Amino acid sequence: MLTLLPYTGQIVYDGTLRVPPMSPPPQLVAEIQGVVAAAVSSGSVISSMPEPVDAPLEQSFVHISGLKSRPDLNGTVAFAGEFEEEKGRHAVKISDSGAGVLIRPANLRVATEEEIQAAAPPGTLVGAALTPFQEETRQLVRSMPAGRPSTGSVDDGSFWVFRRMGYTERENPDLNFMILAGGVPLPPTDVGAGAGDGGMMAMMMDPGRFWYTSKALTPSADEILAALRQALHSRAWSGRSKPESIAIDAKEIVDRLEEILEPAGVTVGYYPPPSNEELVAMGHTPPNF
Repeated sequence: MLTLLPYTGQIVYDGTLRVPPMSPPPQLVAEIQGVVAAAVSSGSVISSMPEPVDAPLEQSFVHISGLKSRPDLNGTVAFAGEFEEEKGRHAVKISDSGAGVLIRPANLRVATEEEIQAAAPPGTLVGAALTPFQEETRQLVRSMPAGRPSTGSVDDGSFWVFRRMGYTERENPDLNFMILAGGVPLPPTDVGAGAGDGGMMAMMMDPGRFWYTSKALTPSADEILAALRQALHSRAWSGRSKPESIAIDAKEIVDRLEEILEPAGVTVGYYPPPSNEELVAMGHTPPNF
């Protein structure tokens, strides 16, 4: 069986699983075959790889300097998003306000680790004291019962993945991410039905209700913690035990989440985004390619 995940508004191939024989409804089979036929006839199936844009600063923390029109931004550490080739500028998000500014690459350089740490908000750095919200979340997760050891089955729910819809502002304009528990989507608490009422089928029919939203392209540790709390209390999860482990596709927050959650009995790891080759094959221009 193929496993599929949502990515940049599409359902993409993510691997294979061995499962018992399945008998999908004829109506679903016909619907999927119709979608495939329509894609082939319209010529929307990817048949060639586009030339990638050379944008080495994309998806990096940068130091701004030399601006004449906005001298107030000089010396600021910000995040360089998508490179807009037509304008020759990066869409740069200012850390303090979240506002976006278009800046030429000549006025940007990769920020040093020391500069990034100095600009980081309280409670985000590895080794920093936990904020009240982080401490409360740790105690909440610690108080929940531990689940049975993982069976290795895709549906045992012991392994949760936090996956973004895309990795540039063009691919993920609404800054969405999803939680998958054993491959089954867990919606926010106020959404209602989810894994227990349709699971992946419900997600395909109404994908919008399964997304969580962050304030920036890369979610913060606190945004992941807030989503975790929502999912644990959602109707889809129904108050079951905490996950044995979670994986995040944002490497920069994994260590901080590990500090917060591992004492509560949940291991934290990194879930790599698609490779550059996978992105290009899907028709997207990857960063730093």
